[in-house]
Amino acid sequence: MSNEDKSHDFDIDKASAELRAVAPPRRGGRKLTLASQCAAFAALRAGANFNSVAIVFDLSETTVSNLAGCIHDDRAPIEDLDGGLHDINLTRGRAPDRTPRYRAVAQEFNRLGELEFKRRYYTPDIHERILAAQSKPKIPRNRLLGNFYAAEFKGVNEMPIGGVWVTIGWMNEFWGWADCSAKGGQHGPWHTPYRTSKDALEGAKKYWARD
Repeated sequence: MSNEDKSHDFDIDKASAELRAVAPPRRGGRKLTLASQCAAFAALRAGANFNSVAIVFDLSETTVSNLAGCIHDDRAPIEDLDGGLHDINLTRGRAPDRTPRYRAVAQEFNRLGELEFKRRYYTPDIHERILAAQSKPKIPRNRLLGNFYAAEFKGVNEMPIGGVWVTIGWMNEFWGWADCSAKGGQHGPWHTPYRTSKDALEGAKKYWARD
């Protein structure tokens, strides 16, 4: 069959559906809690690159950019460990009359001040996840596998009904959950696959909320 014949038989709507199936869009920042939005912004202010923040918090590149620009950044370049200059300014080159997004994050930053804001929201766990993400190449958007770095809810979580605990973990390229004790001892089957730890937690909540 020639290329011309193939183009006549090509169903663009079906192709688009296939692409959406294997490339679920990353979440927008407004679906994160304010604390998680602040954590993502704290990572950016601490020097994390946009891609690592997108990976760790499972965000789109546009959302990360909007978070980075939630306040005007007037910081000058700083000297790196090797003596070179590193531009840490997050809003350089942006239009001065733009309307910033994520005003609640900006308000929290201004209320606490930069040092306290980063101390509160840039935790050691997030730092380790950011470092791991920055050492990896950018993940292709058409990848069907789970996002290992979206580990916000990894570990033991209590279900809303009370008295029921699940453990969230990574196995075979996906996130999953299993019933466990309050101390984390697994005693139920593993439920998978989920793309992020939050997806796994939501799956567990739906399971335990069933009639």
